[in-house]
Amino acid sequence: AGSKIFVKQRDKGIYEVSNLKLIPFITGTILDTTGVFGMVKTGNDMLIITQTMGLFKFNPASGLISLQSGGSSSLLAALPYGAVLLRNGRIAVNSLAGGVFLLDAQGNVLLQISRNTTGIRVDDVKSITEDVQGNLWLALNNGISRIDITSQLSFFGESAGVTGQTYSILAKNGQIIAGTSEGLIKLSTEGFGFSFTPVPGCRSQAWSVINSGNRILCGANDGIYLVLENEAVKLTDNNAHALITLNDEDAFLAGGDKGISELRINGRNVSVKPVAGTGKEIYGLAANNRPLHKGKEYWAGSMQDGVFKLILTQDS
Repeated sequence: AGSKIFVKQRDKGIYEVSNLKLIPFITGTILDTTGVFGMVKTGNDMLIITQTMGLFKFNPASGLISLQSGGSSSLLAALPYGAVLLRNGRIAVNSLAGGVFLLDAQGNVLLQISRNTTGIRVDDVKSITEDVQGNLWLALNNGISRIDITSQLSFFGESAGVTGQTYSILAKNGQIIAGTSEGLIKLSTEGFGFSFTPVPGCRSQAWSVINSGNRILCGANDGIYLVLENEAVKLTDNNAHALITLNDEDAFLAGGDKGISELRINGRNVSVKPVAGTGKEIYGLAANNRPLHKGKEYWAGSMQDGVFKLILTQDS
């Protein structure tokens, strides 16, 4: 812990090594008979990590206090095995069954780095160290891993629930929703890692996910969906590769196998009006905010028949 060396003696407590002598540091407490697997100095306090009794805070003035920190049950279930204080003030705890946990100075779990959340090879981490660039190096049960926790870039693949091809992605109100070849998925922050889980109701190819006012809409192979908090509800069977909102938040354009349609939503009811002359397979829609003509100008890209320009006026 810091520049000091501490020794845990079975049935006796924790001692500090000073001048080749063992000086009592924490004795006569529950820690006398409890295995200690990590000690990290945070300010004037010492954070103490055990496998069976949870986390403790020790201060010479206030004594030993048991912490009921957020996520401590998940940490205990993972069998913590060691801890280091990082340069940013966080605490990294390696475990035998849950990878690495990042804690704040109060012992609250901020993030779990595990096989299921970030793709490290195994969750059995014997030791951990931080290099001068802030990278974490993990001694694993079957190799070595490096984690760049300071990077602004993160990758989410199969281990994080992202399978198949990803076609579109939307961030709204703290939610991250993606359309993939296997349906809609959304970012889940349950627990202390990050992973994507399927959105019930839409398992078809989901080509386009857009924000339409206070709604989230998805265009998929088998129809157009309204994306709610915990499910996707099909509004129409019209297939859609591309969606774009019109000025009226209740109206939008959809491009699909049979061309472009104008749709209007009223609750969960949808009216569909095909746009004449666009009966080609459409895969992309875009609005031109500076049109040369009166009205609203939209462009549509087809799979094999070039690009279409669509002018919508109040009389359309």
